[in-house]
Amino acid sequence: MAHDGAFESWQDDRPWDEYRWEAFLREQDELTERYMQLEELYHGLPDADERIAREMGWDLPAALDDASLSDGAAECDACDDEAIEEAACEDDARQDGACDYERDPLWRRAQDVAVELHRFLDVPSDGAVSPAVPELLGQSAMIAAKIAGGRSMGYSRDALGGNIANHKRAMGHALVTLSALDEAERAGAVPKPAASRFRKELLGLRERLMGRIVELRQLFLSGRFSEE
Repeated sequence: MAHDGAFESWQDDRPWDEYRWEAFLREQDELTERYMQLEELYHGLPDADERIAREMGWDLPAALDDASLSDGAAECDACDDEAIEEAACEDDARQDGACDYERDPLWRRAQDVAVELHRFLDVPSDGAVSPAVPELLGQSAMIAAKIAGGRSMGYSRDALGGNIANHKRAMGHALVTLSALDEAERAGAVPKPAASRFRKELLGLRERLMGRIVELRQLFLSGRFSEE
């Protein structure tokens, strides 16, 4: 199956596979990165919003009227509906396991490793920090975040591919974390015994993530999608 035209058919009614989801997520990453660059460039200017909108290709109303303010209020009212949905999430999770990522042993293990790394590398603000440390801490935290993102998407026809794509992103962060750990060890920021212990944990996470991805792919290919 060719995936080079991932952007050409967002609207067809076939379930998105992991590759189409990855293309979509990359596009969102690029837009987010572009927005952050513009936000930094125009920060503090009185017409910052207009400049950013113009360069992002957004339509920005010339002025806010009472109707737009009412729309904002309506959006706030919608927050109550979202809160109700979140409260119902635990019930849904018992049916399809999509919302209860905190009960996922793989998420818990990834979260524990990230917390252990943060505690081990808790350096006073005036202390010297190897450049590898922020990368190590940031990447390790993203492993659990992407697992949670995948689990929260669920196992429905339209979401399972995104679930797989997020777990693959978690795998990517695990690999970058391993590289950052190697660099931190070489820089002396992490002693060899501790580095060996964390490396074993991360390699275990990598293997479990690979197993999870294989399981999700098999589920996708089987066509046994949940209703949620």
